[in-house]
Amino acid sequence: MEMVRWDDSLSVQIEEIDEQHKQLLGLMNDLFDAMKKGEGRSVLEKTLDGLLEYTEYHFSAEEKYMREFDYDEYEQHKNEHDALREEVLHYRNQLTSDRVTLDLLGFLWNWIQTHVKQTDKRYAPFFQEKGLK
Repeated sequence: MEMVRWDDSLSVQIEEIDEQHKQLLGLMNDLFDAMKKGEGRSVLEKTLDGLLEYTEYHFSAEEKYMREFDYDEYEQHKNEHDALREEVLHYRNQLTSDRVTLDLLGFLWNWIQTHVKQTDKRYAPFFQEKGLK
């Protein structure tokens, strides 16, 4: 069972970025499935490492386009990215806590609802005007 299923409400209509967002959902859903089976702690480290890799790859791509296209909200958007990086590192350093898995899932759910569905959607028309599809 998926915690979050991909649908059009998550799409920014830019294939490269949508594919990257789907990877985030995959990480979340893998952790959710493991947690439901009582194996959340055993895959938590792998998930956090995957999130750290994902954030570097995905955020670098978004930020590259923002700089290249001179996106007005670049600094604000980058600050949100930096905050997520710090939060993931915080969770990574808290692996001994029993609540880390549940807290991380809640944090990621909130990230999707606020950042992906709202903040990322704001740059989509701008990127599309610049030729990104």
